[in-house]
Amino acid sequence: MVIEKIHNKKSPKKWFIIPLIFIAVFIFVDNFFFYDHYSPGPPLPPTLDHNATEAQIQEYSGRIQDLEKLLSTAQEENEQLLLYQRLFINSQKRSSLILQRYSQKIKRNIVEDQRNMGMFITPDSK
Repeated sequence: MVIEKIHNKKSPKKWFIIPLIFIAVFIFVDNFFFYDHYSPGPPLPPTLDHNATEAQIQEYSGRIQDLEKLLSTAQEENEQLLLYQRLFINSQKRSSLILQRYSQKIKRNIVEDQRNMGMFITPDSK
């Protein structure tokens, strides 16, 4: 009877392979189809040999100038993003301060109104 229970019990060993197959397919698809979408990082600076010709030196200086232009535009974009970020943070601080002030005033008014309910009674009130 014990032997029958052991034989009837299903082995979970074969189910671990399904997630492994899924992960392997995902990694393959990600590396094969979406490789171009990943940023390779900053461009590497060009190298120049010691015995370079004039044409190679001019090409090297042109590449350096291109990299300097790219760096300056990236710095300008970063400065602009930092400015927008500061403006956003300042607006968030301002709005939170405004909400805090108004909530304190509303709370104070509610407390005062609850203490003096007689000021809301008029001769026409029922």
